[in-house]
Amino acid sequence: MQPRSSPTMPDRHADKERSEALAQMHLINILRAYMLHMVGEVPGYKALVLDQDTMRISSTQFGRTELAEHNVVHIERLDSNDGKEHLELKAICFVRPTRENVTLLKRELRQPRYQSYHLYFTNLVSQMHLQDLAEADAAKEQVQQVQEFYGDFVALDVHHFMVPVPTNEVLINPKAALPLGASE
Repeated sequence: MQPRSSPTMPDRHADKERSEALAQMHLINILRAYMLHMVGEVPGYKALVLDQDTMRISSTQFGRTELAEHNVVHIERLDSNDGKEHLELKAICFVRPTRENVTLLKRELRQPRYQSYHLYFTNLVSQMHLQDLAEADAAKEQVQQVQEFYGDFVALDVHHFMVPVPTNEVLINPKAALPLGASE
């Protein structure tokens, strides 16, 4: 991982915006601030790599034109990539920390199609998943950063949200959401 330099003016503005949104518990602005931080922190032309749920989250916050203003010139789903190399772009991967997404990211990192990877997860990532990702990236060392943003929800309006839960089993049996081999 490369050391991070001091924040630039847009980063300070995004940090201030994020702090204000958190203080007011303004859900839409919280997600916007997280995403602005992601696309603002990575310089140059970027690709936004999303899963099914984060595609929904990001599409409620930004249109393609607004993302293009932040040099996001390519958007794709992690589970249905086009197979083409985009070595001129830096990948911003904004995904939920699921077993399926970690498996897809490992495959991507073993055969990288982007100049570099900046991984942002919508929630806590298990130590086991982080270790798996580190091993997949060991040969080429393309991952520049890994961050956890607590944005695992779709903001419906300022005070209402929806949590993408794959099945009711998670609500009934919370242990079903734990990674294999993990305990409470």
